[in-house]
Amino acid sequence: MRAEVVLVDVEFVVRHTGARVSETDEIHVWRFNEDGLVSRFKHGVDTHRHQLAITHDRSQQSPANKSMHLSGEVGRNRS
Repeated sequence: MRAEVVLVDVEFVVRHTGARVSETDEIHVWRFNEDGLVSRFKHGVDTHRHQLAITHDRSQQSPANKSMHLSGEVGRNRS
């Protein structure tokens, strides 16, 4: 099984709070099967920063400490 790791810069706004999140180096891990098709996908994000954006308290500053979380899976070959 082959794996590729990609660093992605993302920016988004949480609609219900209006909070903007800008994150550099979000981690995407892609795994490919023998046929070259995606068999697994995981991503790591700054979950603390995302949580602050969802709850959005304007008195809080951007977090200095990053909490990483890996989740998600796509296209798993079940044969």
